[in-house]
Order: sequence, then C-alpha cells, then structure tokens
Amino acid sequence: MKNGIIIPLNEIEFLDALSARIRAEFERQTLLASYEDEILKLPDVCKLLSISKPTLYSYIDRELIPSHTIGTRRFFLKSEIIAAMKQNKLGK
Repeated sequence: MKNGIIIPLNEIEFLDALSARIRAEFERQTLLASYEDEILKLPDVCKLLSISKPTLYSYIDRELIPSHTIGTRRFFLKSEIIAAMKQNKLGK
C-alpha cells in the first residue's frame, strides 16, 4: 500500500507483486548474511583445518582455498573455507 491508497489488483498482478516482494526480501537477507560471514586470519584457518602454515600456503597457491588480500594482509571467509573443505576434502 503506497500513500494509504488501495489499488485493486487481479489475481495474476497480486501474485506477481507478492513474488517480486518475496524475491527482493530473499536477496536482501542473502546479502546481509554474506556481510555477517566470519573473517579469519591465517592462523585461524590453520587451526580450523589442523594444518601447518606451509600446507595452507600450498593450498592457496594451488587455488584449493580462496583468500582475500588487503594490502599485504591475507584474510579468509569462514564460509568459503568450509565450502572448500567439503569440495576438496581438505584438513581434518
């Protein structure tokens, strides 16, 4: 309802509008969840996977583990590490 005015919709228009609203809310929630992802540093990932730093660097070089850099610092997203563990059967 915009500006307190009720506009009658036929069934198809109503379902289309409802579908668009649900889709927009789902996308918003997905975007918010991506911002809430836990950021890990190199020692955290080593501990999570029970591996050494050289092994982690090897995984990064072979592109088995995704990483992000800001300047000279390297960071990891926990969700990406867990996905890589499942896909590549890494660590533990």
